[in-house]
Amino acid sequence: MKSIPTYRFLPFLCLIFFSLTCEKTKDDVSENTEQKVFFEVSYINYSFGKQVKGFLIGKNGEIKIYDNELKFNNKTSYPAAEMDENLASISTTKEIGSPSDFKKYTAFASQINSNLFSKRIADGNDKGGTMYYAYVLDKSNNMYNSILLAETGDFKMQNLDPKAIEITSWLQQIQLEAFQ
Repeated sequence: MKSIPTYRFLPFLCLIFFSLTCEKTKDDVSENTEQKVFFEVSYINYSFGKQVKGFLIGKNGEIKIYDNELKFNNKTSYPAAEMDENLASISTTKEIGSPSDFKKYTAFASQINSNLFSKRIADGNDKGGTMYYAYVLDKSNNMYNSILLAETGDFKMQNLDPKAIEITSWLQQIQLEAFQ
């Protein structure tokens, strides 16, 4: 019986090794393809004329930066069609952060207790307000439900759920990068 040289199996072994060790790309991150937006950071200030800006984080971890008022400000749930209109109105996109962080925090969003908040306290004047949100798509009625994570600026308040605190910290890091 003739033996097969070991080097013939080397390409096959390399292929298996690399397929098991490769990091997922941003395209692989979102398993929920119907949900187009997962997070938002929104800043508004009326001190020296109305200023509205912020960003949405989409299903592949892309940052969609806006510098105008969106259609759905100050509501707790939004039809998916309104979210699509807002996304269509945003032209500036950046890629910030890691795919593994994005996947981790999107998984956390649906587990947050949305009724556990610190007391809302005054924290300054003329700072405006920054709101941090997570979104969860309710497929049964095609509505995005917003979960307030934190508020900073003239007033300060935090959702006390540990997952909400962790997501807020992550969003604040992205906020610094997005507006450099």
